[in-house]
Amino acid sequence: MEPQKKASALAHYLEGVGLRATERLVGVSHNSVMNWVLEAVEGKAHTFTIESQNNRLRVYLARLRRKTHCYTKKLASLAASILLYLLTKF
Repeated sequence: MEPQKKASALAHYLEGVGLRATERLVGVSHNSVMNWVLEAVEGKAHTFTIESQNNRLRVYLARLRRKTHCYTKKLASLAASILLYLLTKF
């Protein structure tokens, strides 16, 4: 298939045009359009890793906020601590 048709079909789909209507507009099978959409969608396997890292960072920052309230009020110390965490974990 032509890359222009694929790009056009994906653009129509993103605008909310249905698969059959996209089929008629672009001139390709609706199954092809559906396969292109499924190829373009990112799977959950990748997002699971990202979400676990985000969750770990949120928990760490919440714990850091609770602990830093007691012993430091210097912004530089807090920034250094966060930077150290990010460099060691990611």
